[in-house]
Amino acid sequence: MKRITILACLCILVSQMAFAIAITMPSPQEGFLRLSADGSSLLKTSYKTAADETVLNFSEMRINPLDSVVSFQVSPDELRLLLQSADGSYYIYKTESNRCDLLSDSGAVCCPVFSPDGKKLAYSRNGDVFIKRLEYNSEIRVTEDGKNGVSNGCFDKDFAEAFGTCSLMKFSPDGMYLVFSKDRQICLYSIQYKWTKTIDTGTDNDAYYFTNAEWFLSGEYFWLSAINKRQNKYYLIKVNASTLVAKTLYQYATDTFISAKAATFLTVISEKGDVLLLSEKNKLRQLVRLNGNGKQTTELSSANADVSEVYGVGNGKVFYATQNAGEWKNSPMSVSLSGGKATILGSENANCKLSFVNGYDNMMIKSCFADGSCKVVTATSTGKTLSAIDEAPAKSARRLIEVDGFQLILSEPADNAKALILLSDAYDCAQQWEETLVKEGYAVVKLVTTDSSEDNKALFKRLCLEPAQKYAKVAVLLKENSYAPDNKVFIIGKNLSTTVALMAAIQDSTAFDGVVAVAPVSDLSQYNPIFVERYMLTEGATNAYRLNSPIENIADFNSRLLLIHATDDEKCPIENTYRLIDALINADKQFNMQIYPFRNQTYTDELNGQHIKKLINEFLN
Repeated sequence: MKRITILACLCILVSQMAFAIAITMPSPQEGFLRLSADGSSLLKTSYKTAADETVLNFSEMRINPLDSVVSFQVSPDELRLLLQSADGSYYIYKTESNRCDLLSDSGAVCCPVFSPDGKKLAYSRNGDVFIKRLEYNSEIRVTEDGKNGVSNGCFDKDFAEAFGTCSLMKFSPDGMYLVFSKDRQICLYSIQYKWTKTIDTGTDNDAYYFTNAEWFLSGEYFWLSAINKRQNKYYLIKVNASTLVAKTLYQYATDTFISAKAATFLTVISEKGDVLLLSEKNKLRQLVRLNGNGKQTTELSSANADVSEVYGVGNGKVFYATQNAGEWKNSPMSVSLSGGKATILGSENANCKLSFVNGYDNMMIKSCFADGSCKVVTATSTGKTLSAIDEAPAKSARRLIEVDGFQLILSEPADNAKALILLSDAYDCAQQWEETLVKEGYAVVKLVTTDSSEDNKALFKRLCLEPAQKYAKVAVLLKENSYAPDNKVFIIGKNLSTTVALMAAIQDSTAFDGVVAVAPVSDLSQYNPIFVERYMLTEGATNAYRLNSPIENIADFNSRLLLIHATDDEKCPIENTYRLIDALINADKQFNMQIYPFRNQTYTDELNGQHIKKLINEFLN
């Protein structure tokens, strides 16, 4: 199946000249841009026929030709493409001259963002914010304290992982001001006057994590979204761009915590500053509209809906998806910004993703079904299918099953399965592992889980215990219902999901015949504090932390164990495994172990090296 990457674009016509290829972007009715499956070229795909036309081979670009590209973005003025290569470097490609230049030759660039007119790019490098004036190829240095460990523009690693967003840099509509984050503060920079000022958000809130910013279309004000350190209060703050006076105009609190999606989603939809956000105060994520004074005017999603994704706003509509807790499918839909009945888009029996191209007149819908089949189609904004782009057949013996109320995805190999493996997928995506393990001859089960505020209530101070108890119960049910070859079930996970796997085996020593622990988090106090404190509602080694910690409960672990860790793992340092080993030895527990020196988390995350596959095969058999 082709890998689809779309970041925004218009049609392309190509005219070859003696020394360059000029790319223009005319009518938005013909088609849209996307990357080829191998990332080596840029394609124009027709809406009506789905026919592809190659408009740019990256290896043929003048200056810095590239073998492949992993992502691209068209500048708002359509004169440039922002390209990201496989090694993470960013390049600016000029559509008129076919010239490709490195965005910065002074270090790695983080999360570049265009100004509304397309003439500037803001980005973070080595902890400092820079603005590049693309017309003059000149760089403005906005901050100078990155060398002191301050994170300007881009969030630190823990923040980025916990909230799912890498940066906060937003240009004003005229491109002359830049709002950006500075650790736990928000600053405003004036390009014309070259000053930087820190925003004082006042004493009417205890804002700690600033999660987003959006300008009024007039440029007179901008909104800031923030939550407190305890992560149970949300604040919407209005800032006067001239006086920098800030005032909290909307807030709410929850019983437990505010999810990352609700904390970060914010978009302005009118000249007067009307804004959309997600509210969780009723235990469900609901899409609401507020006016420029922070007063709620419309609840756009239904009262019993749980909004799982917001795709965008255009043509007077907002496009979003809802998902019920514990269900694998979702429901993409659109609704007028003034409210009313929502229109369902795509299949009602699939997990769908929407991608917009050429504004919001047309979109792509990727629908994935329980049997593993997928299809990608172009459609109008009303959901009417225009053409089929791609289709993947069902995977052999992959199906949705239900056991005692638990929804599970079961994938089986073509021949008799060697064993049944339960993927601990509570906090990590394990799609690639599922495919790899099935190819190795194992039956694989995934427990369907969703991120919803109903689940949040259950997870209160039970970050690992709650999913661990589910996995232990599911393992027993799989044996009782004859899904497990030789009545054996193994569990495998990575990082925090490995911690859940270990805790599942601790909950029931009879549930699993072995645990494969890849880069385990040995104790919650050793993991991302922002993420952990969101669920635990407290800092440090409290009793709740101890109840969720494998090393604190290792005496009750009686399963076979294979520990795997790469020494250069940055996401989960190997010290976690050393701590777990020490606890296992002190408890007189035997185990198998494989350390991969001079390798980072990519090696263990991909699970496709011959050595690691053979290692796991030998342990399971």
